[in-house]
Amino acid sequence: QVASPKSVSRLMQRVGRAGHNINEISRGDLIVQDRDDLIECAVMISEAYKNKIENVKVPKNCLDVLSQHIVGMALNSKWSVEEAFKLVKGAYCYNNLSKLDFISVLKYLSGKYYDLDDFNVYGKIWFDEIDNAFGKRGRLTRPIYFLNLGTIPDTSSVKVYCLENDGSKMLIGSLDEDFVERLQKNDRFVIGGKVYEFKSASGMVTVVNKAWDKSPTIPSWVSEMLPLSFELGVSIGKFKEKLFSQLKNNVSSEQVINEVMLESRCDLNAATAIYNYVKEQYYFLKKKGIKEYPSHNNILIEEYYGDNGLQNIIFHTLYGRKINDVLSRVYAFSAGSKLKKNVRITISDNGFLLTFPEGVVINASELIGLVSYKNVEQIVRNSLEKTEMLKRRFRHVASRSFMILRNYLGNSISVGKQQFNARLLLKISQEIDGFPIIKETYREILEDAMDLENTVSILKLVDEKKINFVICPKSKVPSPFSHNLVLKWHSDVVSSESRKEMLERLHRQVKYLID
Repeated sequence: QVASPKSVSRLMQRVGRAGHNINEISRGDLIVQDRDDLIECAVMISEAYKNKIENVKVPKNCLDVLSQHIVGMALNSKWSVEEAFKLVKGAYCYNNLSKLDFISVLKYLSGKYYDLDDFNVYGKIWFDEIDNAFGKRGRLTRPIYFLNLGTIPDTSSVKVYCLENDGSKMLIGSLDEDFVERLQKNDRFVIGGKVYEFKSASGMVTVVNKAWDKSPTIPSWVSEMLPLSFELGVSIGKFKEKLFSQLKNNVSSEQVINEVMLESRCDLNAATAIYNYVKEQYYFLKKKGIKEYPSHNNILIEEYYGDNGLQNIIFHTLYGRKINDVLSRVYAFSAGSKLKKNVRITISDNGFLLTFPEGVVINASELIGLVSYKNVEQIVRNSLEKTEMLKRRFRHVASRSFMILRNYLGNSISVGKQQFNARLLLKISQEIDGFPIIKETYREILEDAMDLENTVSILKLVDEKKINFVICPKSKVPSPFSHNLVLKWHSDVVSSESRKEMLERLHRQVKYLID
């Protein structure tokens, strides 16, 4: 296995594929890419030997899938609302479904929202609110159901056109839809070795401007990475806390390295690299007068000024990319709203980095005070408005709910046409109070694509002083644990050799500081 599989369960599944023979023992080797990856894999192996596998998370109350089940039930017979509701709640994933949500889906499927008729969205069932009953509506419901059944959305690459000076558009390449959904206006990314600035997207077409003299703000590979599991992130934090404690208590390097080798089944070189990495971070922070160290209970915040003079605030939130996606969005959105400026985001499993525009500076203490467990959900919802993520996730949900058809009576409908229809329907759907398709779209983003639940839990622990923010003094040198985040800004526009030189330069700066 090259690089971390990001969770204990995935590690065991992949190693388990080796030795497919009743007499064979499955054996796996992990080949790491950097020191963060090394610690991640070491802890992952340790957790696997302790049989500590991540909790299974079952999506709850998915209203788009519920729509499919209700239409399928209606095909065969007439149902009373109470009987159907009782049957649905018998499934674990719907055991706490509210009656209000169930009725809202029935109203949607029966065409009670008349505003949608003008967009060719018609009822698939009939629903009598007086008799509390529903059933199949029309002869076309059956073929529509069977031709559009399923939960995997149609996907396609998005064509990218560059806007020329004369107003014409030139095709320069294509992007994955997963990548496009994370773009916001004025985000910059690399395609074909050059930097372009995102302007707009319509259907499966994206329009960009040249930004060849600027740096990218979004790594091109961000959508391809698996997210670190929350449970593993917490375990890594505990592992680092233990090593920091041993360094603080002057435990010998031989003892620490031997314990790491024994616990993680790694070789001497790997254990020594882990020890040296944590030791560099320990002495860097000690030099800065910091006595608390990044772990599952301490969130270190660095204020770093690079060669360009821009302010970078780095959060060491080792909770995985799903949680860091929420945290980075809410802090960037809150700061941007306060300063009336766009704040750039760099994100990883180990934390995130906020870069502020030239001439704009914010106090780190003031920044963390803008967000709490009480307002985080509303802030992230506000940050999602008008984003490509909302538009494209809405299409996926609408497709599963038979609002947008992938196939009509044997004729396939292109992804571009589906996305075009979704953009029109999204506007009218947002105006309908309590519309189930909108509610499900936000649920999918906040619970599946992100991890709002654990984010709220973390911020609640912050409020209860069980997790602490530790603010590091301003510096022109980022700490060793920050190097990978800092390098991500440059990964698309410099060669691997230049990236190596940058890493060596950062390492020399740290060594000079702590020696």
